[in-house]
Amino acid sequence: MKIDDSKAIRLQIPVYRTDPYLNNKKKGQDNLVKHLPHQIKRKHASDNVTLSSQDRIQLNKLNGANSKANTLAQQLRSVDKNIDKIEHNLRQMMGALDKVVKHYPPFTVDSKERSEYLRQFNSLRKMIDQLTVPAPEKSPEKISGADNGTPSGGDWSYRADESSPAMVIRHQRLHTGPEGLNIESLPEDASDKIINRAFARLAEAEKTIHERRNAFAAEANKLMTSITT
Repeated sequence: MKIDDSKAIRLQIPVYRTDPYLNNKKKGQDNLVKHLPHQIKRKHASDNVTLSSQDRIQLNKLNGANSKANTLAQQLRSVDKNIDKIEHNLRQMMGALDKVVKHYPPFTVDSKERSEYLRQFNSLRKMIDQLTVPAPEKSPEKISGADNGTPSGGDWSYRADESSPAMVIRHQRLHTGPEGLNIESLPEDASDKIINRAFARLAEAEKTIHERRNAFAAEANKLMTSITT
């Protein structure tokens, strides 16, 4: 099943510098600098700049906010990279079954080569579950885990500070269980009927990943926008 990527929502996370004076050689390269008072801007890191106490407070707040944004951005990118790996493993699983189904002459059920492809399928399935073991409560990686895992998966919330409302990234189950991608392991002597059914489930799993990745990206982008504007 071919997934249409033209409507995919991609994670859009910029890099936030904690020192707004550095790497500002091109006009518009660093939006942080243009918001600072004119008297504290400089072109080179070696320039001598005198800051008033008010300017120091403003700069400290800016650096603190950017540090939080960078930490959050790294965590969200980690989730996105894990989804990449899951999609890659899923494609390899399809490839393993494809080699069984399309081999000519057909493999016998007790063929060693056929069994090896099915073992490869099961190994890749285990790798997906290893990638979706939930991280601790403070990490957004918990959104991809199973409800009955240890620690358990679930929604992840973030507060920029105590006075800010919580922003939530919802649980997107990407494990191989029934509530996730719904991919069963295969016995090494699986019949062609069972393998064809597994193929159909992989196609559905591909669609599920696409939809849940879009949902994650939309909420992650909204979160990043809320703390950087």
